[in-house]
Amino acid sequence: MSKYLLTYIFIITTLYPIHLISAQTDTVYYDIDNKKISNNEVNHIYRYEVINKIDGIGLTKVCKFNKKGILISDVYYSSYTKKKKIRQGNSKEFYSSGKIRVSSEYNENELNGKTISYFKNGNIRAEYWFDNGKVDKEKSRCFDEEGKLIPYIHYQILPVFPGGQEAFKNYLQKLKYPEAPQKKKIEGKVIVRFVVKRDGAIDDIKVVHSIDPFLDQEAMHLVKSMPKWTPGSQFGLPVNVLYTLPINFKL
Repeated sequence: MSKYLLTYIFIITTLYPIHLISAQTDTVYYDIDNKKISNNEVNHIYRYEVINKIDGIGLTKVCKFNKKGILISDVYYSSYTKKKKIRQGNSKEFYSSGKIRVSSEYNENELNGKTISYFKNGNIRAEYWFDNGKVDKEKSRCFDEEGKLIPYIHYQILPVFPGGQEAFKNYLQKLKYPEAPQKKKIEGKVIVRFVVKRDGAIDDIKVVHSIDPFLDQEAMHLVKSMPKWTPGSQFGLPVNVLYTLPINFKL
């Protein structure tokens, strides 16, 4: 997501004397599996982040780039750690062409103020107004590619399992309890993370919290066997959505 960078910087420099504002810069490199790597491993770099901790205002600016050095996003955080990332203020995302795709304003990780989505030709796709995470449909407006006002399009729609939530609950009842952990009386929650792709297919399945190899395997099998979902959307366009599913094994 993104925002008005020039306006935001102007506000900062008027509130804080320039001599009090300095940045500690760090660059972090990642491979295709989102694992941190050394900058010496050039052939394995998939993306990288330039992290600027701005002293004096308590914000961290994170610019993400693809392996070709093209800017993907430009986001400000009030907290940017492995366990806690809180967006605050300015936030932008870009097309591969370098043109802005989305600009937004955040307050403590909640959308607050105006979020603007753009077409690739630079025209505005939609203007959404938020009040601490809640969209104001009356103030929000949507447009076609030529700039003509069109009926309201929901800002965001989450993926849906075929048949809805009840069907999803029924599907999870197919879970089998492997014999080995049953005998050892092992129980608990396996947490699986996966992506519902733009076409509804399930991809990039990973166990992020393990309790037993056999239970992990069964949880993975359950997710891999899912039918296609109705994909999620943002600004009326299908998008990939990261989904986290706790799967409970209880004797």
